[in-house]
Amino acid sequence: MQSPVKVLILRAVLPAVTLLASVGMAAAAGNDSDFLQNAISNNMADVQAGQLAAQKGSSPAVKQLGQSIVASRTETVNAETSLANAMQVQVPASAQAGNSSLSGLSGTSFDQAYLDMTIARDQQLIADYQQAAQGGNAQVAALAQKALPDLQSQLQTAQMLRMRMREHNTP
Repeated sequence: MQSPVKVLILRAVLPAVTLLASVGMAAAAGNDSDFLQNAISNNMADVQAGQLAAQKGSSPAVKQLGQSIVASRTETVNAETSLANAMQVQVPASAQAGNSSLSGLSGTSFDQAYLDMTIARDQQLIADYQQAAQGGNAQVAALAQKALPDLQSQLQTAQMLRMRMREHNTP
């Protein structure tokens, strides 16, 4: 037998939970649009940062990671842009800000900052892509699922390089 307090709490909370669930389902289409816009913008920023890493990295491993990110994120941006256009989602014209701090750096300072930025951004992207892969538009979910292995691999590489850099002060 439930106590009167539990019954009152359930009666108060259940309608709110039901409302939140229905709002969440109604917002799924908007979430797909937001996901695509943010993903395109972040991936464009990663392409720019990867190009900087390929040019300015002091370590061959950092340069190689930058080149890998440029290749995979360019492919991802192209696929996301095509899908966004098909869904009539406005495509960002430029990347999100955030790479300007890298421009003035060089040597191991650049490598450290690039790896830190890549790790932070990839962790967020992976969380966003995992969420997008769980539902909403089937094409968005498939695109997110397809991109996840590269994101996860590049995150692991960046983490490994950063750990090696901290241990040996060189990637």
